[in-house]
Amino acid sequence: MAEHLRISRQTLWRLRRHRILREGHHWTRKTPGCSRSDLLWHVPRCEIALRRVVA
Repeated sequence: MAEHLRISRQTLWRLRRHRILREGHHWTRKTPGCSRSDLLWHVPRCEIALRRVVA
């Protein structure tokens, strides 16, 4: 996702930490009960959220 949005992985993590990208809306865990699970991203919603942050 970071590569697609053209941001660093650290920035992507920061956006999640500050709840700009919210679990259940922008992303979800592939294995819901596992905290180290891979993440599944909703690309259009992430793009919209990033445009709002940049603007």
